[in-house]
Amino acid sequence: LDVIRSLTLSRYNETIREFDELIALDSLTQNLKQFVRFKYSQISFGNLYITLTLPNPTQFDARIYRCNADGANSEGTNISLFAKKAVEYETNSTALIEEIRRIKKDENKCSLKKDDLSDIKQRWRVYFSENSKIIKERIEPLTLKCTFQILTPDENETSRLQS
Repeated sequence: LDVIRSLTLSRYNETIREFDELIALDSLTQNLKQFVRFKYSQISFGNLYITLTLPNPTQFDARIYRCNADGANSEGTNISLFAKKAVEYETNSTALIEEIRRIKKDENKCSLKKDDLSDIKQRWRVYFSENSKIIKERIEPLTLKCTFQILTPDENETSRLQS
């Protein structure tokens, strides 16, 4: 590609089995169009890149994303290049289980209290008290960067699209 006209970031829609455009950048005018509004997101862009960051991604955001570059070669032939990336959703239950085990083993968190239900019977109950921290699953921000790179001739390629 000698002239880049546009970069587009899209997400696969399993219902219609097509990619929905999220963001498109006209590289010649630097006009950015956002087709999908996210509740919380950060978008940055330049001549040859678009970056979308979702600080609180959900399971819904685990999809296949595509970065598409449209342009022309030196003869004026229209060319389109694309790259795809799959984003997977995974719960972080290991950290939660390890914290529960640590609290259970901590003798300072477990105390015995005498409970007199009657004069004859005496029972001992174990009360388990956790610390005041609420354990939440850690979700890392999702950052998608759509970049068109021009490589030098000794790198065996003239252009590459990275997603």
